[in-house]
Amino acid sequence: MPGPAVRFDYQSLDASQERLYIAHMNANQLVVFDTKKREVVANLDGFSRVHGVWAVPELGRVYASVTGEHKVAAVDMKTLKTLALSGPINYPDGIAYAPGPQRVFVSDEHGNVDAVIDTKTNSLVASIPLGGGAGTRSTIPVLATFWLPSTRRTSLWRSIR
Repeated sequence: MPGPAVRFDYQSLDASQERLYIAHMNANQLVVFDTKKREVVANLDGFSRVHGVWAVPELGRVYASVTGEHKVAAVDMKTLKTLALSGPINYPDGIAYAPGPQRVFVSDEHGNVDAVIDTKTNSLVASIPLGGGAGTRSTIPVLATFWLPSTRRTSLWRSIR
């Protein structure tokens, strides 16, 4: 792997294109890895303290939390160029995507909220209070429901319909 031997964080697989997107956090890089050829396709700089990453093949985008800038980057999967930066988000961490409403959900680990980004406008449209630090999430796309664990309260279910 390219870059210094420092912390890797979240990864997200685009199975249709056989690409794995990896947050190389302390190197401030988003790594694009071809899983078929088993080689690095690109090593993208400028992702300060990148944590979360989520590939969204249906939109042709990858979303990555740029924690050092308090934003989330939308990256074009073909050109690998940053299309937009959304925020501010206090401490963007884990990311998930809801296909029905086409929203990106970002855990704000220090802001005690889950930030919501509209993928059509790449703008921050809401913050869902969690009453504690936001953890990682999982999705159930068919139900359009997110599991949003809080580090201080009992975990809760939030519908995004």
